[in-house]
Order: sequence, then structure tokens, then C-alpha cells
Amino acid sequence: MYYSFSVFFVELLQTFGDSRAKTGWIYSTNSAVHMFSGPLGGFVIVRLGPRVAVMIGGLLAGTGYFLSAFAPNLDFMFLSYGIINAVGTSLNFSGWVVGLSQFWKKHHALVVGIAMAGSGCGVFLLGPCIEFIVHHYGWRGAMLICAGMSLNFCVFGATIYHQLRPSTGNKECFSGIHAKVSSSIVYEKSLSEDNTASSNNESLHSHELSLLSGHVKGEEHLETLGEPSTVLKAISGSSPLPKQREGIIRRWIAFIRNCAFRKNITCKLEPRDSVDSRSVKHLLCSPTFWLLEASCFCSVMATTTVFAVLLDWTRWTGMSSAFPQALAGSGLGDLLGRIMGGIIMGRGLPPLMLFSGNQLLLASTLGCAAVSTTHIQLIASMVGFGTACGLQSVLYALMPSQLSSGVGIARVLGYLLFVTGAGALAGPPLAGMLVDLTESYNSVLILCTAAPTAAAIFNICAHFTAKYYHHKEHKCHKKASSIHV
Repeated sequence: MYYSFSVFFVELLQTFGDSRAKTGWIYSTNSAVHMFSGPLGGFVIVRLGPRVAVMIGGLLAGTGYFLSAFAPNLDFMFLSYGIINAVGTSLNFSGWVVGLSQFWKKHHALVVGIAMAGSGCGVFLLGPCIEFIVHHYGWRGAMLICAGMSLNFCVFGATIYHQLRPSTGNKECFSGIHAKVSSSIVYEKSLSEDNTASSNNESLHSHELSLLSGHVKGEEHLETLGEPSTVLKAISGSSPLPKQREGIIRRWIAFIRNCAFRKNITCKLEPRDSVDSRSVKHLLCSPTFWLLEASCFCSVMATTTVFAVLLDWTRWTGMSSAFPQALAGSGLGDLLGRIMGGIIMGRGLPPLMLFSGNQLLLASTLGCAAVSTTHIQLIASMVGFGTACGLQSVLYALMPSQLSSGVGIARVLGYLLFVTGAGALAGPPLAGMLVDLTESYNSVLILCTAAPTAAAIFNICAHFTAKYYHHKEHKCHKKASSIHV
């Protein structure tokens, strides 16, 4: 539905009679708010979990479509479609991306590619269907149907159901826990021998270990994408253990994470808030992060522009009869690209260089579409364009996991979506303004071809800056270790 807005673009031009620039603002506002709401999605996921985020997103997305069906003017659609619907789709996107990253570690890239292939199927199947629905029921009736389909996100979110963990007889599930606990006990004993003044509250004794073990093994435990499992809660210190042991468990976890396991070295337990603030500051000061932001800005500006004005552009070139096939071709390419993205990312290739190559593919396919003179050439170019968009979507969803882990992925994803939303906000209205001024789509096609090329250059620079700072950090650690020795 999101990628079929070009059908509504033409209908809105005819219904309200506003300029292309103002009409383009509707789609760009939706895309930008979708990305600007990234931090909100991260907050909801951290507080309430992915299940609630997906269900709330479905309600908001359906409400936005429903209100848009009764819009008296474009200004009302800025609120209904541009803001309410966009916040809902952002919560949906963030919810399942973070959920996949938390519960599929081994084949994360492949799982993301398969899950995102659903968007490609949607473009391939719903694109021509939306045009058919608009033709028979009008764009307002199509908005109502889209509202009903969006409410299915609530159903899909509700099916993030509980799953049984391995049986209680399998002791291998807890071998890693016992190994870490045993090592911490040995180290605690060595510290107590060297430093008799250490506090007894900072050690985990054997009877407390047996209580924790009994709590873990006592029953079959459930886990869900909406809530962390009971075992994870016990490990993280948030399990419903007695209060006198809760502080000990928490300090033990901080001890395992922060200590260097070196004898006669005092380890300070730092508050989690200070660690998170330093991580955020380090991320925002990273040139790799901002080069990646600039790359996403350019690529998002190009893709949102194409999807917004595709039907109007094909009518301007006299190939409007090929629009359904071109849109379906982009959906088929998107489906293939998302599956390929999951497979390729699992091969261990440098993600930033892979991202750069995909931007060059995007630029070349847009250039071919710009010079197309027949229906076959246009459809083939749009298949290539869809493939590049599918690869880009998977890489974009996986990029936060390259910069962070755990709950931090939600924050990184939020920052990426927030900053790159400016590209989605600028693209369609800028294209509409250029067409209104020049009465031609040539300048728009040049812009859409040049933007991914610039994005590829930014990604190459980000790759080398990441390697440089990684090498520099490695040298600093090596120098510090030699000083301690």
C-alpha cells in the first residue's frame, strides 16, 4: 500500500486541483514522519515490547487511512495520512525489525530477508489491485479498503504468541549460565583472599546459586517476542526473586560485564545510564554513522520520489498503459532483492561496501528507466529498480545491528530513521516543484539518478573511516595491555 501512492497522487491532483509540489508533500510527509517516529518506536519497544508496538501501529495506520477517505482537502490529509498513518507504519516497522534481531541470532540476515519479502509480494500483488480498486470504487473507497487491511497488523501483532523453551531435562541450556557463575565464584574467592576488606554483599555464594538454579529448572518457561523469557529475566536481574537476592544478582551481572578478570584490580560498578549515555555520545560522534546517514538521505530521497510520481511520469512520457506492469515488476524485483539481501548478508561481506554497490545498481536502473522508449525497456528497468530497493531495505534494516546490539538496536534504528526522514521529506515536493517550473521530468530523472551515486560515494567513505577507527582502537588497546604487563 505504501508503494502504491503514485495511484493516489494522480487522483488527488484531479480531485483537489492543487500543484504537484503541494500534492507531493502528502507522500513526503508520510515518509518523513515514518522515519522521524523512529525514536518513538524505540521508546515504545523498550517500554512495552514489540507485540504492543505492532498492534498500536496497526490501529494508527488504519485510523489514518479511514480519516483520509473523508478528507475535504489536502490540508486535512497532511494530518490523517501524513502523520497518523505514518506513525502507525513506523511502529510496525520498528517492532518487527527489533523483534527479529532479538530472537534470531544465528541466521539473522536470512530471517530479515525472508520477513521483508512480504513487502515485495505486497507491491507485486497490491500495486495493480490498488489501481483496479481506485478505478471501480474511487480513491476514497480505496482508502477505506486500505484501512481495513491495515487493521490486520493488530491481528499479526497478537499472534506473536508464547513459545515453549527446551524441556527441563536438557541441561545443556543452562551450561553456559553455570560456567559463568562458577568462574565468578572462583574469582570472588581469589579477591577475598587478597583483599579481606571487600564487602560480603558483592559475592554470589553457593546456596544462592542453588536457589537460582532451582528457580530456573523448576518449570517449563515461556518466551515471547513481546516479553523477555523468565530465564532471561533471572539472568538480567529482573526476575521475581526475593528482594534480598535481587541486588546481589544485579551486582553479579554488572561484575561479569564490567570486570577485567585480573587479580588485584578493583572493578567499579558503573550505572547503566552512564554506560548508555556514553554509547549514544560515541555513536553520534562517529563519522561512519553520519556518512551512513548522508547515504541514506540521498537514497531515500530518490526512491520516495520515484514511487510518488511514477504514474504521472509514465503519463507524461506516453507509456501510462505500461504502469501496472511496471509497478508489478518493481514489486517482483523487490521480492527477489529482499531474499537476495538476506542471503548475501549472511556471507560475511562488508555491509557498507555491499550497500555502496547496491546504490550504484539503483542509480544505473533509474538511468535506464529515464532513457526507456518502449514498454519492455521500462518494465525491465523497474524490475531492476525494485531489486535494488529490496536489497536496500534489507541492508537498511540490518545496518543498526552492525553498529549496536540488544536493545541498543532500537535506539540506533530510531536515529537512522529520524535523520534520513529529511530525504523522504525533500524528494517528492522538490520533484513536483521542478516539474511545475520546467514542465518536464528530465530534471527529476537526473536528480534521482545522481542521488544514489552520491550515496554510493558516502558509503565507500564510511567503510574506510570505520576501518581506520577500528585499527586505531585496536592499537590503543594493544598499547594499554602492554603498559599493564
